[in-house]
Amino acid sequence: MYVFVYGSLKMGGYNHHYLQDSKFIEHFDLPGYSLHDTGYGFPCIVKDKLESVWGEIYKIDQETLFKLDRLEGEGSLYFRKKLHMSIDNKMEKVYFYIGREMSFVMLIGYGYQKSIGAK
Repeated sequence: MYVFVYGSLKMGGYNHHYLQDSKFIEHFDLPGYSLHDTGYGFPCIVKDKLESVWGEIYKIDQETLFKLDRLEGEGSLYFRKKLHMSIDNKMEKVYFYIGREMSFVMLIGYGYQKSIGAK
């Protein structure tokens, strides 16, 4: 299984250690969502047909998915969603987390997103 991450889970982010045993697949531009600063020290994405979010895709196991669900407060702070995309010429499910409805401090621009954790 696969997961799309952004923010603190990306390479160089303070939560990236959750993915230390996972295989990096590729960078990916997720269309139809925008990245926002929540004002609480962590970002979230929400549906936005005019924007996209830059992140990373990893191959993960069930244990890592469970840890990510706990980190993200799946079902309360964030909701796990899935998309289907081609990885190694095979259609795969890729999970990602979107934020619940809340007030946001500001939109995080696309150029800044690409610089976070850049190597």
